[in-house]
Amino acid sequence: MVDDVDLLDADIIDYHVTIPLMDIPENKATELFVLEGRMRNDGITFDTGFGKDGREWFLDWSAKGASPQVIMNKLRDTEIKFFVEMKVRERDE
Repeated sequence: MVDDVDLLDADIIDYHVTIPLMDIPENKATELFVLEGRMRNDGITFDTGFGKDGREWFLDWSAKGASPQVIMNKLRDTEIKFFVEMKVRERDE
């Protein structure tokens, strides 16, 4: 059984961030892609893609160089609207 402390362990929580590009102005979309480039240059990497709802960031085992919280704070600083889905996974997944 997983206790409350284990649920806070970032190694077992995956974050799926969706940025609805249709709902943000073009200058904010540009700012988003500039942010992604700056993070890559700073050694912060993670899986990304495009889905039916917009730009997707997968802050899971693929995230390197910063914690999911730090990455989402960088996005939050841009004031771009985004949604987060959290998934708790077993340690051996």
